[in-house]
Amino acid sequence: MPEVHNYFIHDLLDSLPLAVFCKDYSTAPGVFVYWNKSSEEVFGFERSSIIGKTDFDLFAKEEAEFFMQKDLETIESGKTIFIESEPISRANDVLRILRTWKVPLVSNNKKYLLGITQDITEQKDLEKKLEDEQQRRLQDAKLISLGEMAGGIAHEINNPLAVINGYINNLSKMSGKKLLEPQKMDVILDKMSDTVQRITKITTSLRILSRDESQVECKSENLLTIVQETMDVCSNRFKSNNIELFVDISPEVKVQCMHVSLGQVFINLLNNAHDALSELDQREKWVKIFLKNTKNGVKIIIEDSGKGIEKKIVEKLFDPFFTTKEVGKGTGIGLSLSKSLIEKQGGRLYYNPESENTQFIIELKK
Repeated sequence: MPEVHNYFIHDLLDSLPLAVFCKDYSTAPGVFVYWNKSSEEVFGFERSSIIGKTDFDLFAKEEAEFFMQKDLETIESGKTIFIESEPISRANDVLRILRTWKVPLVSNNKKYLLGITQDITEQKDLEKKLEDEQQRRLQDAKLISLGEMAGGIAHEINNPLAVINGYINNLSKMSGKKLLEPQKMDVILDKMSDTVQRITKITTSLRILSRDESQVECKSENLLTIVQETMDVCSNRFKSNNIELFVDISPEVKVQCMHVSLGQVFINLLNNAHDALSELDQREKWVKIFLKNTKNGVKIIIEDSGKGIEKKIVEKLFDPFFTTKEVGKGTGIGLSLSKSLIEKQGGRLYYNPESENTQFIIELKK
């Protein structure tokens, strides 16, 4: 009967889709004493060539040392160790990614290490493809959102260009009438220089806010700088629609964030505030950006003079492609994208239903 039982256990382990192996640490440094069928497929070594050998006979020195270190940690602790992801070179030099559980089997001076391994190479490849696709879609969505602001940006640049053109015409007329005095020229040239600086500021901010940030990690950034870059891009759009913008942020405040992504969120929220206020019949229209300190960070509050959002709309507010705007005026990706970007930075973005006015809050760590 014991022999039948052993055959049953052997067949059971061989039928598992997971690699199962066992090493003897009683007298020797991890000699293989068991190797199931799936281990042959995962590691690329046949059972007959494995029994009686160690990791040092099969793998590169660095890999073998890592395996032994984890084996000994498992046996000494008496607890199962889980290794989420480890690269390994198979017998044919093909790199695989494995997920492994190491279980200590210690009894009566006998020390064994039971290993259970899952090959997750295809899973990791798929995750990488999905992550790359998500990054591509995020970047596309960011550019679309910037495109919604394009009309305002063109206006931001056209206005100062018109000013420069006016100064050039004045200089031309003064030259024709031989009225070019050095003092007057200095005044006009200074004004033209200031106007050029304004255009440079707008284009620089736009370039910064459209950058690809897929490989960037969170770091400490000056919050006011990011807000000002956003204002450079969109302030004239608000001004032309008689919407006042107020910013109350100390220049010393820094937050843990991704510079471009946070700027993109500000643009999305300001886009929405502008479009909503433009449709309202109000004498005073405004948007305020201010802070409240929390225990571990800050709340960045973007509030406008609107009277809030209907409850039935709030429930869908952050759903992808949900929009209340007319066809052609919104993609429905702004708030969904913004929420995703803020969560990627370890923060939160939400609508505050308790506020008298329309208010969104971003929470970030300092």
